[in-house]
Formats: sequence, structure tokens, C-alpha cells
Amino acid sequence: MEIDTYVKQYVESVEKKESKDPGTKSFSTVREWSNDKFARAKLAFIVSVAKPVENVLKVYQTDKPMIHFLAKDLEDLMRTTMEGFVRVKWRQLPHQTNYVMLMLQTKTTTKGISMLI
Repeated sequence: MEIDTYVKQYVESVEKKESKDPGTKSFSTVREWSNDKFARAKLAFIVSVAKPVENVLKVYQTDKPMIHFLAKDLEDLMRTTMEGFVRVKWRQLPHQTNYVMLMLQTKTTTKGISMLI
């Protein structure tokens, strides 16, 4: 995240004609990003979502048989990711072991969503 300071300095130097404008599409994308007030927040969001996914992917980069752990790991990944955005209450339904009830609690109402896992 510290690199954004240097990127902004470079974009400013190109705009002041101190550096040569590369004239590429990727530079115009970087220029747009450097003018975005929420760029750091967007990057922080992406990093916060990508880190848990990366950890799961690292575990499964092996020749060992890992498929029997996949369902539980994906459930945990989904649960931790969703808990970062909404207040959730998970409970296992006693009569349906392959369904999980997810209660989304908002200020005005509570909605129940059944999801096949």
C-alpha cells in the first residue's frame, strides 16, 4: 500500500511534463486510480477479502488428497467472509444435515435464507 505514494508522484510528474507520458492504456488506468479518493479503501477491501482466499488456496496446493476437507474449508471461508459484511447467525438444521440456515439480521427485519452446502 506504500507504493501508491510513488505512483501518485509519477502521475503528477507526467502531468507537469517532467516525465514522458507513456501514452498506454495501462497508464491511463493508473492515472484514473491516482485521482480516485477511495482508491486506498478499495485496495484495502480487496486485500481483506483476498487474504483468506489465498490461505485456503495455499493449503490445497499439494499432491496429497485434500478433497475431503474442501467442503468444511469452503464453508469456513464463506462464513468468515460474510461475517465481515453482515451480522449473521449460523445454525445447523437438525433434520437436514446438508442445509445450513443463515439468519441475516438487519435493523428493520430478519430474513432466513436456506443454503445447500
